[in-house]
Amino acid sequence: MSRNVCITSVDGNTGFVVAELLLSDENFSKEIGTVTGLALNPDSEKCKDLVQLGAKTIAHQPGDVDSLAAAIKDTKADAICIIPPAHGDKVNITTELIEATKKANVPNAIFLSSAGCDLAERDKQPRLREFIDLEAKFLEAKGDPSTQAGYSPVVIRAGFYAENLLLYSPQAKEKGVLPIPVGQNHKFPPVALGDVALLAGHILSAKGPHGFSDKHRGQLITLTGPMLLSGEEIARAASEALGTQIKFQDISEQEARKVLRRKTSNDDSEIQYLLEYYSLVREGKTNYVSTTSFHDVTGDRPQEPPDFFKVYEDEFRPKSAKRRKVDGNMMLKDRQRPLGKPPRYFRIGPIRLRVVPQAELGVPASSYVSSQLPIHTPSSFYLLHLALHALIISGIAFPHCSSPFATLTSPTLPVLVPHARNCLAQQSSCIEPRHCAPHLH
Repeated sequence: MSRNVCITSVDGNTGFVVAELLLSDENFSKEIGTVTGLALNPDSEKCKDLVQLGAKTIAHQPGDVDSLAAAIKDTKADAICIIPPAHGDKVNITTELIEATKKANVPNAIFLSSAGCDLAERDKQPRLREFIDLEAKFLEAKGDPSTQAGYSPVVIRAGFYAENLLLYSPQAKEKGVLPIPVGQNHKFPPVALGDVALLAGHILSAKGPHGFSDKHRGQLITLTGPMLLSGEEIARAASEALGTQIKFQDISEQEARKVLRRKTSNDDSEIQYLLEYYSLVREGKTNYVSTTSFHDVTGDRPQEPPDFFKVYEDEFRPKSAKRRKVDGNMMLKDRQRPLGKPPRYFRIGPIRLRVVPQAELGVPASSYVSSQLPIHTPSSFYLLHLALHALIISGIAFPHCSSPFATLTSPTLPVLVPHARNCLAQQSSCIEPRHCAPHLH
């Protein structure tokens, strides 16, 4: 039986990406009946994009729990993903969402919380600590016999989003520096937004005899990136990925507040949230990684920072910098997988490509190899074809073979991937690989 899913805050980045993934990735979409998004701003571009993908969006007007519960109930959702909005009144709005979920009797529920909230101190990091209060409110339903909402709860504590580093891309481009107030002595593990969405997507789509899969229901999952990095190490990862020099600059919290106010349209409360996380780093409370549950649920590993900087190369490369010359094609690191079991989808940052067996293509594998790409093609060759149901976070399908290519190698699986920048620029639609093949000679 297909699952009907409601996702809150789809006009924000996290809610949008989770909804887009469920609608666009056939691994998830085949398990999902309907996707409904709640939005404080239903006229946003993100909401319009989701409607084009097949979602329904509903205006969320805070202050009326009963109306919100009725709206959720009308969606016939049997699963909900509650994502606190980037809003100054986040606590009250999220509390209403939790209460409405109880009143609507939605039996399967994810609450997206924040890693580090358990280590935050209420007087020093109040914006982080408030997630503990919201978690408690969410988990109360488990012992409430008047509602089904506590039947299959899951809490995901997501770590510091690597995408937050994009807030410092202007300084990287203009001055070749990353000005982050994390001090010199401690580390933290940035996690890609796409990995948070992937984890939520697996939980929302998996089924068991009690709603969510028994492997997931009742879990409190902390998800961070796979690498602990200091400010210096983040700058070094950026430098190596971009082929140019990026330096770390440790700045004061006061300076950081000014930088964030100039470069983001976020509410002051969200700026405060970031500053409080940085204070946790300086206190040494982020010196850990948590990726085991992600691997258990998805079978994958989270994105590593060098891949993040490659994906967002244009945003970080200094204007005056020249890329160091390297021999051969660009090499991107593949995930380690057992021989003979290629992934159905391969991800590089936000990029997701479908794996297509050679027999499914209808043409020889050699037809897919440009003369500029020295790739071996054994009989068990699998391709990540750039045109087949491949989407990036923005929801745009990869263009056909006019894109430049990069070579991706692994110990078990030679594949082709397109370059992401051209994809974003062309916004071309997906086509059948057999139509694309003749143009690749």
